[in-house]
Amino acid sequence: MNVEGILQEESKIKRELPLEILSRRVNNPTDMIHPLIPGSTGGKLIREVIRRVKEDRRALPQPSFVHIAVSGGSDSLALAHLLVHYGSRVVPRHKIRLIHMNHGWRGVESDGDAHFIGELAERWKIPLRTFSAKPPPTQGSPESQAREDRKDAYRQAVCEFPGWVLTAHHADDLAETVLWRILTGAATTHGAGILPVEPLEGADSFELRPLLGTRKTVLQEYLSEEKQEWREDRTNFEGQLLRSRLRLNVMPQVEHLFPRAVENLVRLAEQTAKKSNPSDPHPTALLADILGSSGVRMRRSQWDAMKAGRCVTLAQGWSLTYDQSGQSRRWVLEAPDSSKELPLHLKK
Repeated sequence: MNVEGILQEESKIKRELPLEILSRRVNNPTDMIHPLIPGSTGGKLIREVIRRVKEDRRALPQPSFVHIAVSGGSDSLALAHLLVHYGSRVVPRHKIRLIHMNHGWRGVESDGDAHFIGELAERWKIPLRTFSAKPPPTQGSPESQAREDRKDAYRQAVCEFPGWVLTAHHADDLAETVLWRILTGAATTHGAGILPVEPLEGADSFELRPLLGTRKTVLQEYLSEEKQEWREDRTNFEGQLLRSRLRLNVMPQVEHLFPRAVENLVRLAEQTAKKSNPSDPHPTALLADILGSSGVRMRRSQWDAMKAGRCVTLAQGWSLTYDQSGQSRRWVLEAPDSSKELPLHLKK
């Protein structure tokens, strides 16, 4: 029998084996047995995650730690489940850490989410760190407070185990954000959507969002395919917050009138992000990597100024200028104790 015949015979045997036998134990001794390959939806999903991470110039598999933010909802749970069980090309399993933020808004229901995630982490044998949020503010936006609490949790996690943070923002989130910013007039000042990679302020790390091209329904299909339950946050369906009313009342009508609305809004966001610098879709992310590895810290206002192409004076005495005088655009970083300029070329 030739090589092709042997491979065909081996493939036939594998198809006939029961699922319990067609399994493996990956290299880390703490890893659990799981099916060798994902199902149809899972296969497409892991390929999309790999493609997105490669687009952001990340080394694969990632040698540092990867922290996955998990709420218990279908979005974040799908991302965590996918990488824990099928993500060896993205990150070794023993390098994965889970982060859960208990905002406490729903009392015992919030505690139930934390308990649910704790049981999953124990079953998967993946380290979990749970954070408790501050009480909701009496004034101002509770959503803004919750966002800051999550960022604080991410910073603490990566300070303990240096690496990335992955969050499960998806195509529906991105489309809602684009529409929100267009309707509120914020698109001209805050961009058209959610960035696929963003520096984590106060830490030498990044928040990556590899699911921005994936619909929420696909994530739920994946969990159903894996027979994995998830938690539902009832506040998402109560319409008390303006963002949830947009999700519940406006987006369904938009999609009813324009069936490809989400797809087109996602494309608009991606095009807008690239137009900020056509030569490089994520120049600030690359620059942040360089600065962070050098110990240079930047505040939000400095990032905003840098993205707008203005000169930035850093707290440590460094200055950063966007030079457009030559044939190729470049960032010039000047040290505080030297008259020499350190050109940082962001090539195509």
